[in-house]
Amino acid sequence: MSNKVCAIVQYGDGWYGVSFRSKGRQLTNINISRARTPAEVEQQLGEPPCSFALEDGGGYLVPLTFPFSGKRRIELIIANELAEKLPFPADDMIIGFKETGKGRVLSAAIPKSVLAELNGHRGVRHITLHSLAVLYALRWFNVIYQDDFVFLHVHGDTTVIMAFKENSLHCLRQFCYGPDSPALNDALQDIANDKGFHPRGYFMVNDNADAEALREGLERALHVRIEAPSLKRCTGDENIPEWAWHGIGSGLLSLNSRNEINLSGGKTRALPPWNRFAIYALAGLAGISLLVCGLFYLDYSLKTRVYTHLIKEPARFYALSFPKSPPVKDVARAFHDKLGALEKDSAPTSLSLNTLVLLNEISSRIEGNIDVKLVEFSLEEKEFALAGITTSVAALDKIKAAIEQIPGVSTLEVVSLDVAQNRQVAFKMRGKL
Repeated sequence: MSNKVCAIVQYGDGWYGVSFRSKGRQLTNINISRARTPAEVEQQLGEPPCSFALEDGGGYLVPLTFPFSGKRRIELIIANELAEKLPFPADDMIIGFKETGKGRVLSAAIPKSVLAELNGHRGVRHITLHSLAVLYALRWFNVIYQDDFVFLHVHGDTTVIMAFKENSLHCLRQFCYGPDSPALNDALQDIANDKGFHPRGYFMVNDNADAEALREGLERALHVRIEAPSLKRCTGDENIPEWAWHGIGSGLLSLNSRNEINLSGGKTRALPPWNRFAIYALAGLAGISLLVCGLFYLDYSLKTRVYTHLIKEPARFYALSFPKSPPVKDVARAFHDKLGALEKDSAPTSLSLNTLVLLNEISSRIEGNIDVKLVEFSLEEKEFALAGITTSVAALDKIKAAIEQIPGVSTLEVVSLDVAQNRQVAFKMRGKL
């Protein structure tokens, strides 16, 4: 099955349309048009576009690290984390992100005002930035197949560098670039000096006039080989310009954007059409539904057996703890009375003293500039638990590190994390002494 794809690309002082047909790993019928506005490009295409590719200079790429993974959990706090890194309020930005490894996230943002200018294009499923589109296209064509590599995208006066280690985002740089600026050379030199990172390939897509001279200069300075992939060779079309990487990548993203960064501000919509493949998909879904129903029934049966077993456990524990006592109906009440009697006979302990000492130690270890409020604390023998509210995940990491430095604390873990009111981070920790 072939798919017709239409993408609109922001490029220089104008807009370009790129359309093609995709079947497997083959692209055919590639056409390019140019106009002053997206609306004019759409008229030339003859149908609504599937995607937009915007210039990197109009958006922001930010790497983030979290102590957990999971798209839904990250969605709750990513705006709060980006608020300190973006030059505009996070509420005024469209934010998208992609997990690139355990706890590592590549996020992108564009102003909502940019999206408002594109609202007339109702068929758009995906909006991305140039560098993200080009990187996706390079991987789609299998030009980049390594897990450890460095990707450079240079367009106009904006440069983006992404380094991946074991297929996880290792570092990211986005900055303005000029012919006489040493910023690009310095950034790549920092990556080359990283003794823990050994990239197996350098790939650069540069549509500026000095592309070849820049590549050769970087190779001499860094003593590495930098590949400049050819779109003509990948597509087999000698008439296609190299800058069309942006449109090709953006169009390919619209075909499979579920796990990719999407700045359209809406949920990803699946492609049509209704045909025999859709019928096969529905048949498969029906089979999966039957399997899920069977699993639910099995789960219910197992839970019923466990519940029946647990109902009898309190009476058994009571008989084991107090073998000479007669059976009782209210086991919880009997346990309470027995333990109360034992506490009266036992010598006083230093629990309250230990609790105060530990609380004082925690308070003295946390830095004074960290805004944190403890709402719960408990200490039982060698285990303690505390809960509180702080301002960000970064602050939570500092609090955890401070408590771990207390002599006698053997283990400490964050058991829950959530966003409270005013985008504050609510947490619970449990540790052992």
